[in-house]
Amino acid sequence: MKLITTIAILFCLGLTVRAQENPNQQILPALRRSSDAFRDKKYYRALTIADSAIEQCPHCYGGYLQRGYVLVEMDEFTMAYKAFDSVYKFCNGCASASLAMASAKSKNKKFGEAYEIIQDMLNKDSTSAKAAPTYNMRAQIKMRQQLWNDAYLDNLKSYQLSPNQKILKSITLHEIHTNQNEKAEAHLAQFNIAAAGTGAYEFYNDKGQVLCEMKRYEEALTEFQKSRNLKADNVQALIGSGLAKLYSNKPQDALVEMERAVMLYPNNQYALNNLGFIKIHLERYADALKDIENSLLLDAKMPEAYNNIGYIYYKIGGADNYKKALDNYDKAIALGDSIYKPFWKYRNEVSGDNKR
Repeated sequence: MKLITTIAILFCLGLTVRAQENPNQQILPALRRSSDAFRDKKYYRALTIADSAIEQCPHCYGGYLQRGYVLVEMDEFTMAYKAFDSVYKFCNGCASASLAMASAKSKNKKFGEAYEIIQDMLNKDSTSAKAAPTYNMRAQIKMRQQLWNDAYLDNLKSYQLSPNQKILKSITLHEIHTNQNEKAEAHLAQFNIAAAGTGAYEFYNDKGQVLCEMKRYEEALTEFQKSRNLKADNVQALIGSGLAKLYSNKPQDALVEMERAVMLYPNNQYALNNLGFIKIHLERYADALKDIENSLLLDAKMPEAYNNIGYIYYKIGGADNYKKALDNYDKAIALGDSIYKPFWKYRNEVSGDNKR
């Protein structure tokens, strides 16, 4: 199961340009426009706007920081490093730049260099409030290496230093998937609506996802409905409701929910992928394949999509389709993780059938 916000989103935690960090107010509107385009995965537009901000104010580090974020998502790591180096030039000791550089290095699989940056920050920074995002970033690096237990400990440390709803969600999901059910239950009780502020609907979405992972689907549906009461038809709640209904053996109701999500958000890759996922359960394999392939046009690095395509070919059967299934499972494994999404669940079965 995957909603809009998963563990993976923690890789960007703490890396958003904030108004108070930027010394020149005149470029804040441009930075916000760039951030909006970035969230919509319109990376070239986001980059163009960030560059215009730099032209407006060549000595304001906010523009370089935003440029670096975008370049990382475009896998243009060398240029991203240069952008973050420019941040250091205009903002000596900037923690945001160090966290961004560490994230970029780890995404580029330069884990040793990423760890050096984090360790340097921890050595210099004795203030617990500032150390919390540093531990969180180290957890993110470890998650990229699939060092789940180590990442879990760092997330616990980060949460103890500075409680954060998204980190709490990450901790709880880890506990669910490692059968630490009593701990997960205790952390679920710590989800704090009072701390959610204007983003309360996202709080309900997070809690709903956790409850889904705990197979408490009716409770999850209640949380998603609370989210929709605050922000009608937000895509996370629609997707979450659709999946909860599917797992409650209500596939037709799930289909209606997910079709509404796609109708309202046609460019949302998760809605499209999950629409295909529901159609798989309805054995509408050809339609499911179209939806999932369309989701990959929006995000070619979505392991869940390759996993679902692999399962479609596995269910259709036949030597050629088993080969296609294996290819897609291998793509899912290469892009995904081993604790939250066991992409090789059917791989051995497919491999065995392929040898017959």
